[in-house]
Amino acid sequence: MKKALTELMEKYPNFLLPYYILSEIYENEGNYFGARKTLEISIKNNPYDEFSYKRLYLIAEKIKDEELKKRVEQAINFLKGERIKKEEKVETVPFITKSIAELYESQGYYKEALAVYERIYAINPEDKEVERKIEELKRRIYEEKNE
Repeated sequence: MKKALTELMEKYPNFLLPYYILSEIYENEGNYFGARKTLEISIKNNPYDEFSYKRLYLIAEKIKDEELKKRVEQAINFLKGERIKKEEKVETVPFITKSIAELYESQGYYKEALAVYERIYAINPEDKEVERKIEELKRRIYEEKNE
C-alpha cells in the first residue's frame, strides 16, 4: 500500500489524497517521522493546503516539537487570511476556465490565476498543463513575496 501511495505522489504531486492516507498509515504505526516527512512533502508541493498543515500540527503535538507547532500555526493563520482574500476575489468570477486564468495571469493577477487553476485541477487532476501552471504560479507568487 505504501509503495502504491508513493508512486501516486510521484506521478501526481498535487493530488493530495495519497499524502493524507500515507501520513495516517505512518501515524497509526507510530512512525511520526514518516508522517511528518510525508506531510512536509505535501506542503512543499501544495503550499496552500491547510489540511496538511493541520495534520502536521497534530504530529508536532505528538512528538512534542514546540518549534514545529509554532511554525505550522503561523502558516495556518496566514492561509486562513489568504483563503478569505481568494474566496472574495474568485467567487466574483462567473466562469472558471483556463482562459480566465490566463487573462488574470497576463494582467499580473497571479493569486487569482492560481485560484482558478486550482479549481480546474480539482475537477481534472490529470491535466498536466494545469498542474504545470499551478507550480509556475506558486513559484512566481513566492518569489514576489520574497523580493
